[in-house]
Amino acid sequence: RYLNIAFFGGGGGNGGGAYGVAAAASLFFGTTPDKLTLAQAALLAGLVQAPTEYNPIDNPEKAIGRRNQVVTRMAEEGMVTEEEARQVRQSELGLNVSRLTTTCLPSWAPFFCDYVVHEIKQMPELGETPDERERNLMRGGLTIVTSLNRQAQEAAQQAMSERIHPSDSAVGTMAMVEPGTGYIQAIANSRGYGEQDGQTYINYAVDKKMGSAGGSNGIQAGSAFKPFVLAAAIKQGMSLNTTIEAPQELDMSGEKFRVCAANGDTVYTTDPGYSPKNSTGSGRFNLKTGTERSVNTFYVQLLQKTGICEPATIAQESGVFKQVPDDPEGQPLDQVASFTLGSNTVSPLAMAEGYAMFAARGVHCKSIAVLEVRDRTGKPIATRKPECNRVLDEDVADGVNFVLRGVIENPGATGNRMRLDGGRPAAGKTGTTDNAVAVWFAGYTPQLAAAVAVADLDGKQTTLDGREYNGERISPACGGCIPGPIWAVAMNGALEGVPEASFTRPNPSVVRGVNENVPDVRGMEFDAAADRLGDFGFGA
Repeated sequence: RYLNIAFFGGGGGNGGGAYGVAAAASLFFGTTPDKLTLAQAALLAGLVQAPTEYNPIDNPEKAIGRRNQVVTRMAEEGMVTEEEARQVRQSELGLNVSRLTTTCLPSWAPFFCDYVVHEIKQMPELGETPDERERNLMRGGLTIVTSLNRQAQEAAQQAMSERIHPSDSAVGTMAMVEPGTGYIQAIANSRGYGEQDGQTYINYAVDKKMGSAGGSNGIQAGSAFKPFVLAAAIKQGMSLNTTIEAPQELDMSGEKFRVCAANGDTVYTTDPGYSPKNSTGSGRFNLKTGTERSVNTFYVQLLQKTGICEPATIAQESGVFKQVPDDPEGQPLDQVASFTLGSNTVSPLAMAEGYAMFAARGVHCKSIAVLEVRDRTGKPIATRKPECNRVLDEDVADGVNFVLRGVIENPGATGNRMRLDGGRPAAGKTGTTDNAVAVWFAGYTPQLAAAVAVADLDGKQTTLDGREYNGERISPACGGCIPGPIWAVAMNGALEGVPEASFTRPNPSVVRGVNENVPDVRGMEFDAAADRLGDFGFGA
């Protein structure tokens, strides 16, 4: 136990210092304790007395002297022969210094472990500063209870690895959250945890502030953002049968949209030349068919009816914030006409958290991984309970769930290939950005929500079309053909043996919408009639 918590020094540009012999062996020699040579072991044993003074990186001569002192004493005690001690005293230090990260390196769930470390650093019960909390974590003999679900974690990682190879140019990333609690069940990335080829310390699945090398800079979510607009439309009383003519391409130059402002709603005007296009056909669609087919020109017009303020507010109250490279805290979502097409950059964990709100019938719970921390005597020193708030009325959430079930269950829908084993009820939404720079699938059952994103995250931000994914060339790239199958395989594995749960059927009033009397404008000039209708909340 002492070897697991003792401080062995290091630090500087190689991390915050090695706590425990495993971290020290990795930091100074790039190996594990069971493979240490006599010379290496003697060096580490000598370090504990004065880690800074005998630091072999900064003070190699003192480190050699201390090592030789240790091995000489070992020979005097008969632990090694004099010849073995002599060979050690004549040897060089033989350092193989590597960057020290955390004790998560040997973990079977390293990215989840990495997230836990960052959550611990934010818990005031463990110290006044992040450094003090980290020291307590490394040396306090703590027992930490987390939300990790081993079955879900293994299913998520296996599904990811089967579809995307660590050396592929695109990166796959995934997070799973339990609706109603916010408990993070799994975090998986296609790349391994480390600094070798096909590895990374960047936790692409989480917000930027929650990763040791930075979390996600954000990934454009594409049409996976449409459910927030759908929720606003239902909340505002629109019938699921509301029909909009959706051409293949729509000129929206100079069109106005309501956005949030400090002094109430204000207006955003689109730029000249803004012309969204469909990749899924044209025609007349209602809220259900327009969502199932993911019709862009339908949804931009729907956003104009709902305004951008309410969908953005719903998303943010569900834990979805914009991630940017220079702000680890995240920012409010951009309220622009392309909001509904997923122009904002977000993390998979945030999207899983947001979709979990729908699964919990409108109740949002903040994502957490650490449930309890106990001291070395077993006494609880920190306990975390779900932090939840209602975002949508149950009837509104039930309506969203009804529509998103159709994305998976109905023929011709974009998520039709993502049906779960045994016909288990599930809801979800595909997401594909312009030029397929990123592709998504986010979905849920009443018990589990998950979001999967695939993108080129090495800075190129170019199309995913025609690339190889674990040896299979896929073109064109889409939410239903790369992340969608990962989601389905992971969900099937995570829920194996879990009793099936059903969604609540929507209130018929949600399907019908709210009925309103239309004022009589027969015989009026157009402008006067439009103004009259506008006074009653109608468009013309």
